[in-house]
Amino acid sequence: SLGWALCGGSMLLLFFVVEAGGPPDITFMSLLYFLFGLGFWFADVMADSVVAEKAKLEPEGSRGALQSTCYATRFFALMLFAPISTWLYASHGPTSVILLMGMIPLVVMLPLVFRFREEFHPVVMTPRQQCNEIWKTVCSRAVWQPMGFVYLYNVLQIGNSAWKQFLVTVLGFTSVELNSLLIASYVLLYLGVMAYKYYFIKWSWRKVYIFTTAINGVLSGLQILLIYRITF
Repeated sequence: SLGWALCGGSMLLLFFVVEAGGPPDITFMSLLYFLFGLGFWFADVMADSVVAEKAKLEPEGSRGALQSTCYATRFFALMLFAPISTWLYASHGPTSVILLMGMIPLVVMLPLVFRFREEFHPVVMTPRQQCNEIWKTVCSRAVWQPMGFVYLYNVLQIGNSAWKQFLVTVLGFTSVELNSLLIASYVLLYLGVMAYKYYFIKWSWRKVYIFTTAINGVLSGLQILLIYRITF
């Protein structure tokens, strides 16, 4: 509840500040966006913890189905709200989007938190015991080897910030057109998660990584062709 309250409260504060006296200075706005991100990821970590505990009860034959369902629901919401926010931004300006970002965590997510069944006064290990438990888990090869691979895989996926700049300054993309690309990416994310949930979940995770990395390489190559004006 603290995460969602911080997430929604920071955006509502930004909305009221903009409505009262125009755009805030960069320091204050950066602080509000920092609090927004802090609250969002705090709530996200708690949600992942709940899913991890629930996933322990999954049968052996359907392991991973709960996680893929959560991702499918998340990307479906992104796919739904991306065009809505694009329309709001084009029709009513950025303040309408900021208001939406402030209201949804407080009106939708925060009340749902209180519907969780919580065990009061649970037995909690000391910080030293928790650290020892984490260390024992990390020392297991079944943990550090796949997690190390995932870490290196994500580190090597360097974000190309210059790509968006190229689309705007060279190709003359507008904000609506950039958001249209974002909508298309969310649709493809949703379709990809659903394909994994109902088909690729039976594959070896090695084959999934090789297959998706190959597709990513092809799409990255198409970006290079676009830069050199080689189009089809």
